[in-house]
Amino acid sequence: MFLFWFAVAIAIGVSEEIKLSYDAYKYHQRGGFYADHPCFKPKDYNNK
Repeated sequence: MFLFWFAVAIAIGVSEEIKLSYDAYKYHQRGGFYADHPCFKPKDYNNK
């Protein structure tokens, strides 16, 4: 029984990590922090 619950916990942990990784990927694809908050964007951000 312990192995069953251990496998369930591992599966939930892996699925959460996959979801967080995908969310971070999509956040980066749409522009990240500066796309959501353009008032914080440095003046020379695009000139690197």
